[in-house]
Amino acid sequence: MPKPKKNGVIMSRKCLKVCMFGELSIEYDGKPIKLPFDIHSITAQLIIMLWEAGESGINRDIILSRLYTETEVSNPSNSMRVHIFRLRKMLKKLPIPQAEYILAENGLYRWDTSVVGLVTDVGVFNDKLQNAKSASSGDEVLLREAFELYRGDFLSALSTSLWVTVMTIEYQKVYAELVKQLYQYYMERKAYDDALYVSNRAFRIYRYENFAIMKIDTHIARGDFTKALDTLDEFSRTLFQDFGVMPSEEMLRRYEQLSKRISTAYTAIKEIQERFNEKSTGGAYFCHFPSFVDCYRILKRLSARNGQSVYLICCSITDHQGQILERGDKRLENTSALMRSIEESLRSGDIYTKSGDNQFLILLSGLTLEDCSRVTDRINIKFKNIGNIWGIRLDFCISTVIK
Repeated sequence: MPKPKKNGVIMSRKCLKVCMFGELSIEYDGKPIKLPFDIHSITAQLIIMLWEAGESGINRDIILSRLYTETEVSNPSNSMRVHIFRLRKMLKKLPIPQAEYILAENGLYRWDTSVVGLVTDVGVFNDKLQNAKSASSGDEVLLREAFELYRGDFLSALSTSLWVTVMTIEYQKVYAELVKQLYQYYMERKAYDDALYVSNRAFRIYRYENFAIMKIDTHIARGDFTKALDTLDEFSRTLFQDFGVMPSEEMLRRYEQLSKRISTAYTAIKEIQERFNEKSTGGAYFCHFPSFVDCYRILKRLSARNGQSVYLICCSITDHQGQILERGDKRLENTSALMRSIEESLRSGDIYTKSGDNQFLILLSGLTLEDCSRVTDRINIKFKNIGNIWGIRLDFCISTVIK
């Protein structure tokens, strides 16, 4: 965790407030301030480093390593001096009292607070966590206050800068541990409203599976199984559509648990139908693999009863020799393009799922084998138009459900 900055608060008369979690925001005397230079510039990053370092200051060598590691500059030290000179001039354009705010001593640079105080959210965040850790039994109040300060990634607008990326990852780890501590604290005391607030807020910032599980488990603890199932369905669908990833075993276990717990025996028929209805009925029906297995079995029974044809199609991404791509192969990034191609090629009554890293299964009913071939041709054409298909091809296998 980054070094604490004495509460992140350096007070002296009026105060400059700098928030770095999420979008950068700056206030002086309660009024917003806009920097007179581009946030991606070296000048902007210099001032942000000084603010983040707080009263402790930041070593010259650290500044040089952060700003010039990825750039080709013949004399980084001279370049840094030039940018500090420009920064001092630009600071005079800000609506704050005139002063020499950048102090340099023994290779250490820091923001001078003799005229204007300084408060940073990252400094307060770090210090509250440090104080909570020092307390004999931990301090939930301090942890909660630190939790409320975190609004998103550290300096999200500078996410392409390596030094920001490194700090962002560190803060994400610290935040995840903080959420875990608070959540466990509330759940152990059966403070479910607080536990739900913490998990819900964390899940809005980061769509992590562990945060989704926290939400689901809190709903279950409250006896609200329908909301727990809604959260599980929403997360699983987002996970697949955005990243092409199937739910983990832990998620599937909760699905099975909820399926057993939800009872509709005494619910009005209209309410049951309302709950079962899809939010959107356009396009083919996508479902997760366990549900697809149920659909397969149902359609197989119906086919045996009414004689309607049902076909199962397996669609895989392979190399040009027809070899299955191994996990981690970059060409598997075409999975999302394949999913879109399948969805746009099927009817609203058709069903499909993702059964592996590079494989989809499709159920078609009421068609002939020739019709199924036309469907696979449509998928192939759309995929070639959408995907980055260099070095890969689609492999289709069609089989009737009733032998």
